[in-house]
Parts: sequence; structure tokens; C-alpha cells
Amino acid sequence: MALQIEPYNHLKPLLLAGSVPFDGGEIKALLVDSSYAFDAADTVLADVAAAEIAGAGYVAGGKSLTGVSIVTTTPATATLWAADSPVAFGDVVRPTADNGRLYLCVVPGTTDAAEPVWPTIGGGSVNDNGVVWLEVGGAVSTLDAANLVWAAATITARRAIIYRDATVGGIESPLLFSVLLDDTPGDVSSVNSDFTLAWSTAGILIL
Repeated sequence: MALQIEPYNHLKPLLLAGSVPFDGGEIKALLVDSSYAFDAADTVLADVAAAEIAGAGYVAGGKSLTGVSIVTTTPATATLWAADSPVAFGDVVRPTADNGRLYLCVVPGTTDAAEPVWPTIGGGSVNDNGVVWLEVGGAVSTLDAANLVWAAATITARRAIIYRDATVGGIESPLLFSVLLDDTPGDVSSVNSDFTLAWSTAGILIL
């Protein structure tokens, strides 16, 4: 079971406009059930509200993200590629011979015994024993946050919808991205126990 992050179409324009401050408690996660089918064209909270779950330990509107940070990785701080090593989706590496570029894992697996020939064209990709690396330039900024916990909850959810709880440019509560909680896909449940949204150790989303 793994998370699957799916951004909404207008996330990038909002980021470019500086309209998504990842602090101050305005970024929230709302849980929805399987009646919601992801549509990248959905725009506002009203587009998903009908599918919001209910249950013990859950409050309508969801929870605010805490411990939010933007981590910027450069070749100077990136992990070196290593042979015969497991890598996860979202991991970022640099070649052992630094070429000033970074590579994002978009298909996880175990690296080859021999280092691949790294592409130097923007957006180029390379297969590394089944691992697929994507060239992402000389710096990568990643959104991260603390795991979210709904304590002593009896709930079932299919997705978490991340949105800004504010009006931005006339848009009330714009949607940012969807998180499929089980990429099989399937529901995730808890019975009088903690329901935890645990983010990847590689971070939540490449911005």
C-alpha cells in the first residue's frame, strides 16, 4: 500500500502567483470516500464536499497540515547514486560524477550494478535496472509536513484532499492536490484507533 499524489490543474498557477503559503494553518486535509472520482479539473472544495466522510474522531473540514516546510535539494546536498540500492518514488540523487543536475525517481525499484548514462536534456529519463530517473534540473523544492493523525477514529476513507482554507483571487477554498491513500486502489479504515496519513520520507510533493 502506497500513497499516490495527484495535483489539480490549477496548483501550478497558484504556486506561481504566490497564492499558496504553506504555513499558518490554512492548508488542510479533508477525507473523502470512494464515491469521489479524481478529476484534475476540479477547482474548489464544493467539488468534493459531497464525498466527505463522517465518523467518530473526524471533524468536518479536515485537519490543518502542521510542521510544513519547503526543502530545496541541490547537487551539493543531494544523495549520491549508489549501485544495487533500493530507491523509492520521489527520491532525488545526483550522479557520482557531478554534472550539476538532479534526477528524480518516478518508478521505484533497485538500482543496477553499473551507473546509468545520465541524460542532460531537461526532462530526459533513463532506465536503471527498472528504476526510472527523470532529469529535473539543478535544484528541486519538495513540500513536506508532519504526519496527520485522527486519534481514536472509526472511519473509512479513499482519499485525502489537500486544499487552502481561504479565498484566493475570488476562488473559495481552492483544491491543491489529491492523495489516494491506497494505490491498489482501496479504502483505508480504522476502528477506535489512530487513522494516520503518513507522508513519504522523500516528502509529499515536488513543487
